[in-house]
Amino acid sequence: MESRLEVRANDVLNEAHDILLQREARYDDFHVTAIRTASIQSIIHEERRTPEAFCLDMVAVKLARIYNSPDHLDNYLDAICYLAEAAALVKMKEVE
Repeated sequence: MESRLEVRANDVLNEAHDILLQREARYDDFHVTAIRTASIQSIIHEERRTPEAFCLDMVAVKLARIYNSPDHLDNYLDAICYLAEAAALVKMKEVE
């Protein structure tokens, strides 16, 4: 068991990074999935949705779950991952 002094934000970010790699292996490219999901949401909401908006929706879900279960680490890690993916989508637009 780790002591409080041994746990650092960087460790949490590394764990989130590992989750991103696992999910990419399982679900393929996140960008493609985000575009697909935003397209489906556009139909349901009857308005154009972006992949970034999908990520923010998922962060909202994770925050609501954190409120209900504040000691469940997985929700924090998922929120970090969705924010990282949203940031990557924004950065990709800057590069284009």
